Amino acid sequence: MKSKKHLFPSLIATLIFLLCLGIYLGYGNYRKGPEYTLKKELDLLKNLDQRTLTEFISYEDLYGLKAEEGEDLPSSVMEVFHLFFENFNYKIKDTKTINDAYAFITVQLTTLDAKAVAKEYYRQIFSYSMTNNLEALSQTEKESTSLYFVILRDILKSTSFDTVTKEIDIKLVKKYNRWTLQTDSNLEDQLVGGFVTYVNHTNLFTPEETVDMIFSTWKKLTAKQLLRYMGFHDIFSTADEYSDQIDLAIAEQILNHLDYEIISSHEENGNAVVSVQVTSLSLDHILSDYADSLIMYAATSEALISNAKDKAAKINELLLHAVQENTAETTTAVDLILKNDGRSWNLELTDSFIDTILGGLNAATESFNAVLGDK
Repeated sequence: MKSKKHLFPSLIATLIFLLCLGIYLGYGNYRKGPEYTLKKELDLLKNLDQRTLTEFISYEDLYGLKAEEGEDLPSSVMEVFHLFFENFNYKIKDTKTINDAYAFITVQLTTLDAKAVAKEYYRQIFSYSMTNNLEALSQTEKESTSLYFVILRDILKSTSFDTVTKEIDIKLVKKYNRWTLQTDSNLEDQLVGGFVTYVNHTNLFTPEETVDMIFSTWKKLTAKQLLRYMGFHDIFSTADEYSDQIDLAIAEQILNHLDYEIISSHEENGNAVVSVQVTSLSLDHILSDYADSLIMYAATSEALISNAKDKAAKINELLLHAVQENTAETTTAVDLILKNDGRSWNLELTDSFIDTILGGLNAATESFNAVLGDK
């Protein structure tokens, strides 16, 4: 049994996002009252411009690397900040001052629906990791971080998200006759609607939603991507020049027929079982046609006079043809096992699940051997 761990959205981009926001918010102190100070800080977020943003966030802050001379922050980073705060708004509801030293201001914040953004961000990273093998991608830290910002930027540009409104309490402290906003990771996260909290939440997706995401992503894969993801190699142990072609043909058949219906699910002790009706190719039908072709071939003069190498090639050619010409499919009920590693749900590639995806490999092989044995 193999556990397939799906790459969780990198926290590099989101953590840097909050780091930069903290630098930005912590920049100004004001001698006037606490409400004035808070308004000045929050208005900075409402009215971001590139020049101001680059003054607060350096290339080194973002990547931990020294920039080449004249190198600016990537445009994707700029756009993420602009898009995230495009509909940002606030309204001060109440202010309580204690001994002219502390102030607690209740603010009604309007932000993007960060949970919806986080879920779409996860889906896009998941899809990218599956189609591009992100874990094996040898990128520099700078390139990797930039990639996550590009993905987040594209999501914010292409998708219209609702806004949500909630009240939060913000603390200010008066020191040396100046009111200062007390920023911390919690406040910074609240200002982006709880985005990082959602991205880190172990139950951002339910087990059923995770299975739905996995299958819907599989259906978009190429045959080569599916083979790589599932770890299939020389499925029929032909061990010759036909093995890769047969594997590829099987993967194409899987994708041509792949469908699913989630029936039910339940969770217990950090594990989940999701019952699914899976439709895939009918391997029994393929091997039945293959058996007929073998029997017909065995009765020819070609089979009698060919050497072992030529016979093996012909036999595998017949198998490849049987796979490529298949139109039959089968639907099987299977229980999918998912485990939560504290960050996300991960699908277990159990033997029964692999057998189902391969269209009933075990039963089809037994029937095939029985037919040839009788002949």
